[in-house]
Amino acid sequence: MSQRISITYTIDMEELQQEVSRLWRSVYSKITALKADDIPEEDMLEYKTATAIEKMQRQIVDINHCLADIGSIILSYNLHRGEEMLSESADVPESELQGLSEIQQKLEHFKNSVSVNEVPT
Repeated sequence: MSQRISITYTIDMEELQQEVSRLWRSVYSKITALKADDIPEEDMLEYKTATAIEKMQRQIVDINHCLADIGSIILSYNLHRGEEMLSESADVPESELQGLSEIQQKLEHFKNSVSVNEVPT
């Protein structure tokens, strides 16, 4: 299995949508390239079947990592937007602030629950 490394880089806010779209197109091409041939019943217990399954598992794990990365970027962006809205809300009624705070808490909870091994339901 290939190693993964976490990187951090900055881009202009105006480029974020395009960058996330680029990442999505990359994962989408991996998804569409993922294919499985039907395995005849008489080959089901053969070593080549186990090898094919392991290869597919590695591909699916890679896709899952990419989707988690995209999801994390989207959640971080929305948290940032929520924080901006809260900081600009000096003139906003308290009832609306509470709604924004609840949304921010839900986004934070969702962000914390998203990991490579856990897909929220």
